[in-house]
Amino acid sequence: MENSFIKEKYRKVLKRVISSQPVGLQGYGPELERLQAKSRLKSTASFYDLIPKTPGLPVRKENKPIVGYFCNLVPEELLLAIGAVPVRLCSADYFLSRKGEEVITSEVCPVIKSCCGSFFSGCYSRLDLVVVPATCDGKTKLAELLAPFTEVYFLDLPRNTDYLENSEVWVEKYTRLLDFLKERFNVPVPRKELLRACTLTNQRTESFRRIYDFRAKNTGIISAADYFIMAYASFFTEPAVWAEKANEVYQEAIGNLSPPPFILSLKGRG
Repeated sequence: MENSFIKEKYRKVLKRVISSQPVGLQGYGPELERLQAKSRLKSTASFYDLIPKTPGLPVRKENKPIVGYFCNLVPEELLLAIGAVPVRLCSADYFLSRKGEEVITSEVCPVIKSCCGSFFSGCYSRLDLVVVPATCDGKTKLAELLAPFTEVYFLDLPRNTDYLENSEVWVEKYTRLLDFLKERFNVPVPRKELLRACTLTNQRTESFRRIYDFRAKNTGIISAADYFIMAYASFFTEPAVWAEKANEVYQEAIGNLSPPPFILSLKGRG
């Protein structure tokens, strides 16, 4: 998306509003410690440690491009296949949403407002690219607002839920995205890399489902807080690493199952 998407005079006003509305970033450390203290499982500590204690991107050591994206309709597999670090940006920070309200109408959902506040507070300054899908009016407006400040790829997907009817359009849009990524980061993407990325995300999905099914059948062992911390950590953790840590949680959770109560058999007694 070109920076000329917003006229120069409006872009100047937007920059002035953003720079004049400081908002103190809130630390998450105490709240994370409180939730972790209630966890029944020691293995969940690794997920709590992954969560950054202040708003922003986790510390990364890899010398790889960092690509932010919104929504499951952006194929994470394509980002993995080009060697990028995908970071999902579906933020929901209340304090940052107040910052977002300075540049976007208050009727927009809190997620969009919080994302605006995150960007305009410098939380995502290290991103090389942001992929924004046209899944709703809020996301479309978000792409427009971010374009003057960061490189945005607007993934203009059809909003018709009949995927089979629109399959050719979806293939075309995703092919264009992949071609853009290859050119933007100057990398080839052989078929084996795409298959490898799909395998990694499928393994993570299987781990998610296993944890979900376990919680449904055995309440109280993996708490709701633990589950959502694990889900949030998946937004910026390598799929293979996440799946390995999730398997540790699953194995410990199985070990915490209470043995069935002893029932005295009365068979054969008069």
